[in-house]
Amino acid sequence: ITRFNEMYRKFKSNGVRVYYTFAPMAEGAFQSTDADIKAYEDRVDNKLLSPRISSVKDYIIPQEYMYNSDYHTNVEGMIIRTRQLALDLLAQFEKEEN
Repeated sequence: ITRFNEMYRKFKSNGVRVYYTFAPMAEGAFQSTDADIKAYEDRVDNKLLSPRISSVKDYIIPQEYMYNSDYHTNVEGMIIRTRQLALDLLAQFEKEEN
């Protein structure tokens, strides 16, 4: 966390925008409640300086889009994850413009 925040400060001072999001994971590997998710996201928000632009829930992907593990997407999973990331970035850019 310390190293991430240090790098975030350096990037930001050079005009680079950095955002935090989550990696995709298979829905079968995910067993947390909404309260657990909120608590985790709150901890992330309180420790990392960069803005979080997504929810863990947005990156839970059906098992058929994973390859060889619960955290390794196949091509279709990459497309799903990339599409979600693009939507998250667009929403963040719109929020920053207002």
